Amino acid sequence: MLQDPTATHCINIPEIVGHPLWDAFSPINRTDSDVNLFLEPDCQGPWTVLKAGATAGPLRLFKSVHFDE
Repeated sequence: MLQDPTATHCINIPEIVGHPLWDAFSPINRTDSDVNLFLEPDCQGPWTVLKAGATAGPLRLFKSVHFDE
């Protein structure tokens, strides 16, 4: 869980840093901003958008995020 993510830069998911075969999953966006979910660390690779207030199931995998302003 990211608490008050106000950063406008890439955030690697702390729980999986150092574990290259792990992925975060089942994101819940409890913010007022859309978030980009990236399949690779450092906001690289394919990505998808999770709208503000939306959730996604266990098949939505990601390693890093970037919040829109």
